[in-house]
Amino acid sequence: MRPRYQIALLAAALAIAPKVARTQTISPVIAEYQGHADGSFQIRNDTLAPFTVVLKPMSFSVDSNGEPSYRPLDADVQLDLSAKSFRVPPKRQFTVFYKASGIHTPTWFTIYASIISNAHAGSMNIVLDLPHTVYLLDRETPSVNDIVFRPSADKDSASNKLSLVVENKSPEFTRVSEIEVSSATGKQTYPGFAFFPGQSRVLHLDWTKPDPPTNIELHFKKFSAVHALPPDGTSP
Repeated sequence: MRPRYQIALLAAALAIAPKVARTQTISPVIAEYQGHADGSFQIRNDTLAPFTVVLKPMSFSVDSNGEPSYRPLDADVQLDLSAKSFRVPPKRQFTVFYKASGIHTPTWFTIYASIISNAHAGSMNIVLDLPHTVYLLDRETPSVNDIVFRPSADKDSASNKLSLVVENKSPEFTRVSEIEVSSATGKQTYPGFAFFPGQSRVLHLDWTKPDPPTNIELHFKKFSAVHALPPDGTSP
């Protein structure tokens, strides 16, 4: 009976968690600064009960598939927080102020707000981690010549999938605001992504047009990188 009891507790926790997430929020989720940060974020409690928040700063890396991996805050990042733990009363918000700098830029980290809720699933407390991610950037940004397209190592032979690799060869951070793929009959757009210095990013994009894609275009803040595609939908 013990496994069934554990499964029931897990199901109850999963049922409660979305309701908790809707009533406990952090804003802004992302903040970008040049050189150093003098910023703040807010934790809002829209419930009828107080909750406790514990802040956990963490550094992270992002792999070629866009998946982050977290680790303790790097030693070369200096971060001062106005509070490290606190309680937020019902229907109120709490503002955290911080100052941050790094020995080297660009650099980035996430401040996780771990919210310990009064909601329970059996004997388990519901803990919700809300991220505030900070980027400390240089004034310089990559140029169109820093964006390089390459074939994907795990080439997808399916006709409805576009697979290729795009590389940021510069030492600077940037963002792809939107991906646009076009053919003779139309185009499709896809969400952008954070593009880290020296990162190679693998793109697997669903393609639903009847004819093969002919071009891919990455839109950045100051320029667009355009690349012609061969008939098999990969990069030559």
